[in-house]
Order: sequence, then structure tokens, then C-alpha cells
Amino acid sequence: MNTQDCALLLLPGGETWMDSCHALILGKAKDCLDKGIPVAAICGATMALASAGILDTYRHTSNDFAYLKKECPNYHGEENFQFQSAVTDGDLITASGTAPIELAYQVFKRLDVFSDETLDCWYQLHKIQDTQYFYKLMQSLG
Repeated sequence: MNTQDCALLLLPGGETWMDSCHALILGKAKDCLDKGIPVAAICGATMALASAGILDTYRHTSNDFAYLKKECPNYHGEENFQFQSAVTDGDLITASGTAPIELAYQVFKRLDVFSDETLDCWYQLHKIQDTQYFYKLMQSLG
């Protein structure tokens, strides 16, 4: 993976992130963060980042704090754990597996994809599924 043209590295959730076969991508995640390229991780990917020591110096979240500590013996970022659905700290974005909309919101915000008004309408539309936000979203784009 060439990070030269990379705007963000997205690490999706899954159950295999603790397998050693992911060491290469975890190294790339660290390289991205070192170069100021945002990294976003959700669900099991946050555990892999914790196990690799990457979360130790960033405010972050994951699926469950107790489970993270139990399953990731190399994790030493307890003081930075946030009991929130999604957390952004500089170039690192983390989310619980139950928070895909919140992760997307944080990614869009970090990449400056939408204006604040449009992003808020997008979030409300998807979070509470009220059609009034569809119309507000369309208005904010025009």
C-alpha cells in the first residue's frame, strides 16, 4: 500500500483482527498516523490497534473496555479510553461496533467532506431516520 495518495486508512470491523496475518496492515496504520494520514477503525479493528500498542497514546474507544483489557495484554492505554460510541483524537478515529453511523460522521468531519450544516443533516437523517432531515440535507447542498 502506497500511502502517498492516501486520504484515510479505514480498518473495518471483524473477528479475525487478532490474527498475525494483519501485522502488515497494522504497521501501515502506524505509518499513516506517523505521516499525519488519518486512520479510522471500528469494532475488532480497534482491538488490533490496542494489541499493537497504537491506542496507548490516543484518546479512543472500542467495543467494551473490560474485554479490551482482557484480550489485549499489550494494551496500556486505559487512561485514554473514552466510554463513547466514537472518538477522534488527532488523526485517529475509533468506534464501537455498534456505531457505524458515528464512525462515518467522524470520518466525513475529519476529511471535511461536507459543511457542518450538511453533515449534521446527514447524521440526523441516518441516526433518527426522520424525513425532514432529507429535505434539510438537500437544501444544505443547494
